[in-house]
Amino acid sequence: MPKPQDGPDVDIDDPKVDAAELKKFGTSMPPYRLPLDPGSGWAVGKGNWDDPGGGHGVGQAYAFDIEHYDKASGWNVRAARAGYVVTFRNDVTVNTSQWTDKDWAKIPESERAAIGGGNAILIRHADDTVAAYCHLMPHQNFVTKIGQWIAQGQVIGLADNMGNSFGPHLHIDVRLFWNTGQDLGPTLPIEFHDANHGAWRPRDAEPLLPDNSRLFQEYWRWCHRCQGLFYGGKPISGTVGGSCPAGGGHEGSSSANYVLAINSAVPSGQHGWRWCQKCQGLFFGDNPGSVCPADKKEHHIGGGDYNLVLNAPDAPGQHGWRWCQKCQGLFFGRSVRACSSAITRARCVLPTRSSTTSAAQATSCL
Repeated sequence: MPKPQDGPDVDIDDPKVDAAELKKFGTSMPPYRLPLDPGSGWAVGKGNWDDPGGGHGVGQAYAFDIEHYDKASGWNVRAARAGYVVTFRNDVTVNTSQWTDKDWAKIPESERAAIGGGNAILIRHADDTVAAYCHLMPHQNFVTKIGQWIAQGQVIGLADNMGNSFGPHLHIDVRLFWNTGQDLGPTLPIEFHDANHGAWRPRDAEPLLPDNSRLFQEYWRWCHRCQGLFYGGKPISGTVGGSCPAGGGHEGSSSANYVLAINSAVPSGQHGWRWCQKCQGLFFGDNPGSVCPADKKEHHIGGGDYNLVLNAPDAPGQHGWRWCQKCQGLFFGRSVRACSSAITRARCVLPTRSSTTSAAQATSCL
């Protein structure tokens, strides 16, 4: 009787197929943050299939096992990339690495793969890829429901040794898609950012230096109808595009991919920008009186604290974004913008020179 592998599933994928699928779907993988606390002592215990030191095999070709030199359980596991929880399990209290066929025979076949992965959390990203974080400590409450929004860098669990594990560690892999434990795509090669690398694929025994001082969220889009900035990923409700002040949903098919700093410890720039989970737009949340185009009521904060660079002529990114003093939204100021505050489709208004708000004459660099 075959035993489950070290991970969330037992499907077979060929590394060559992974590469072909990645090219076929044109997936551009952004750098992931290491899912760890700052500090030294972190290393890859087992890397990808092509690792010279020996890596994962079929079913998990591009997975990583990350451990700490002191081998202790209970260290924080953080989200390497933002997204929604699609499933999770936190009731596995046994280590199965020494189980025999007789032990596995007591477990229904449909449950074996999940138990092998121990306590796990699966997070779907904006591009439909799904990350699995496995072998976590049981009975934790960092994640409490399917559909919970998780920001990059947020603590989602504690590392442990549950399931088919040979020592305390975190198993992480990313798949092209995941619908169920039986309907899922191949693992994908991902690159991490740390203090010494902008984007690289760690190898066996390489030291890791986490850098979570500046976290990001990608998949923001410019709407060519209202000129606003909106989140273009797939909300858990299934509605794509949100509500546009110009009517209907946002349209971002001609937009580039905007990446915003979120929950950043870096003090520079302007904090207080928020994502509205009703209309999917970005608005300034520190002022009262914001207006959401979805229902003409105040925006509903659904995300973290976004930080925009202001009045920095030499800063990289796209200049020319403006804040509207009526609806509190962000819009591209070199074009006409439909404002959420008006029942009819009026334009957004730039603040006057007499405004005392620090963002009044701001130029945001995205």
